Amino acid sequence: MLIEPGREMNKLVAGSTFTTCLRPTPYKDLHLGHAWVAWHNWSIASRMGGKFLLILDDLHYKLQRCENNPAALRLNEVADRYAEALDWLGCPPDRIGMSSEADDLMQEAMDALSIKEPNIVEPESNYGIMFTRVGRFGNEILQYTPWTTLSAVVDHRYFGVTGFVRGWELVGEAFLYDYLHKQLGWVAPEQWYVPVVRRGWTYTKESNSDTGARTGATLLELKQQGVTGEEILDTLRELDFRREQESRDCINIPMDLLCVPQRPGTLAYHLKGVAT
Repeated sequence: MLIEPGREMNKLVAGSTFTTCLRPTPYKDLHLGHAWVAWHNWSIASRMGGKFLLILDDLHYKLQRCENNPAALRLNEVADRYAEALDWLGCPPDRIGMSSEADDLMQEAMDALSIKEPNIVEPESNYGIMFTRVGRFGNEILQYTPWTTLSAVVDHRYFGVTGFVRGWELVGEAFLYDYLHKQLGWVAPEQWYVPVVRRGWTYTKESNSDTGARTGATLLELKQQGVTGEEILDTLRELDFRREQESRDCINIPMDLLCVPQRPGTLAYHLKGVAT
């Protein structure tokens, strides 16, 4: 079930095209977590006769110096790879844009709010860019960096986004997101939050599962192994149904499901017909 922060309806929706988006930092291929969020955004836009956009956050890409990371994708190949993965998934974007297209608007917003761009950090590190942890371990909160949230605010304004779906772990940013809109005199898009996709029964997000034991799989890797986009979405919906039945807050993908390389004797990709 979608989780809403309880806000007034976006008045921009009336009489206008409802536009949703997926806005990843394009340094690695799309994974199952992206698939879950992309499907929600695409399906909402489809039902409302609107548009689904793919916005590539190349500002973070450059700030994190991903071009110096040999494991990162090159910016000139990202759009085609992401479009291929989303088309295969059955959620083709109506338009692909880059955050850098809104550079002028971003600078105006930064000047208006006296917000500065953060310092360059280590490759692939969001710590200090997206947030800092405040408090003791186990009782800490995430304090989001205004510049990071402002870049999302500006992108959504520039590309005409009127609503979007994200993972629930980002719900803490919703209040800063709304506040920045208010300070700029803009109407904030609608926000919905869905359970995060995790690998196994730990707190490892699917986005991190391919950095260690390589138990996760990217969408293009699954495509190459003959899995269909429909099977991916059916499996995620089935896992979400089980999550609701068991009152869990995350979608947990078994370690031997939708993995790469496929291990001998592991479960079939599609959960239908698998004993539990």
